[in-house]
Amino acid sequence: MTDTADPCELVDLVDREGRPTLQRIPRDTADDHPGLYLPIALVVVMSSITGDLLVHQRSSASDAAPGAVDHVCGAIQSGEPADVAARREAREEAGVALDVLLPVCAGVNDYGRYRHLYAGVTRAAAGDLAGEAGAEHLGYEPLTQLVGDAKAGRVFVKGFFDDLALAVRKLAANAVRGPVSWTGEARS
Repeated sequence: MTDTADPCELVDLVDREGRPTLQRIPRDTADDHPGLYLPIALVVVMSSITGDLLVHQRSSASDAAPGAVDHVCGAIQSGEPADVAARREAREEAGVALDVLLPVCAGVNDYGRYRHLYAGVTRAAAGDLAGEAGAEHLGYEPLTQLVGDAKAGRVFVKGFFDDLALAVRKLAANAVRGPVSWTGEARS
């Protein structure tokens, strides 16, 4: 989720079904149009090396979900296909190229954005990660650690684990393999 809108960035707004309705408007005015939604690309990124999940902790100064753990996510630019936006956001937010990108679903999320959810896999090692300024943490974390952290009170964006579950099912259904199963079990 991007908080600070570039006033020069242009976006399209869509209706509840994802149909473009208002095109080429400044990103910082997207919330001024009730009943229309800003399209975003959200990517649940897994490491093909370790099976861990790529996450970042949002800045405590963020307008939306300050300090919360999030997936790779950002606004889709005007005229930009959702899958292209997903790959761009992975490069911008984490410095990674996606080796696998699978569409999972699309629809309005808890934040009132029209979310295009993707499952992504990358070969990028932890040392290769290079995030945007503003994130308080960027790195790979094991699923078991994230679940434990949530139980211990660590804050995650709304829908974090629901999106993760949908993405894991998509990867498994498409026989995308890693060093561990996407449920955290070691492969033999």
